[in-house]
Amino acid sequence: RLTLAAPTLVLDAIRPLPHVTTRAAGPADVAALGPLYDRVARDGTGMMDRNWPRFRQTPQEFLADWDGVTVAESAEGLVGYVTWDRGKGYEREAMFYIGELYGLTADATLALLGVVGGWASVAPTFTIPFFASDPAFVLTSVLAHARVDARRPWCVRLVDAAGAIAARGWPPIAGVVDLDITDPECPWNAGRHRLVLDGGSARLEPGGAGTVRFTPRALASWYAGAATPGQLRRAGLLSGDTASDGLLTAATAGPPPTLLDYF
Repeated sequence: RLTLAAPTLVLDAIRPLPHVTTRAAGPADVAALGPLYDRVARDGTGMMDRNWPRFRQTPQEFLADWDGVTVAESAEGLVGYVTWDRGKGYEREAMFYIGELYGLTADATLALLGVVGGWASVAPTFTIPFFASDPAFVLTSVLAHARVDARRPWCVRLVDAAGAIAARGWPPIAGVVDLDITDPECPWNAGRHRLVLDGGSARLEPGGAGTVRFTPRALASWYAGAATPGQLRRAGLLSGDTASDGLLTAATAGPPPTLLDYF
């Protein structure tokens, strides 16, 4: 998780949009925020599935976690939300903290950023989690003025390689790659396998010629979309035949992996 800090005045040019309104969220709105997050998360890489007990809060509990939750609405209904905390004070050090800001349309995103910009007179700086596929960074000049406020690296490890391959989303491509996986810590993953990509799904089957050799770090980095086969080869983590590198690259291509949840 990478959090950026930028001058709140960067958002000063955003003006209210007549067809998108913003208001404070109430308990009745909370149920709609989960599906909205799901739609946004599917555009990213590495985002967490929140449909499990860790995230089963009551609406009141969710709203109580933040100083404010603001939703954006249009004729289509609820089209975005921002969770936020207002830091202390009014001087140069005063901060406005964005927890999440997601819009389903450009206008929804701008309307929510405009809400943040409205705090410029009392909070000169705001922070926002960096999410590579977030249009907030395309629609504004935030990146040109931002600095890193906090960085929380995260790691991924495939404990059940076959299960992870089956559960992941895949692009609509087809092909087969013969893998040889080394994994002394999880020996059930080790050995020769055939990676079968089948038009939007994939599976890992025992067997094959083992022409592409993956270490556990290479497998996890490639699976998460954090590194291409070429990068992993230069790092000494992937070896063997290069003929399938294009297919492997296409299989996990996308925005840099982002995990916004801390657990």
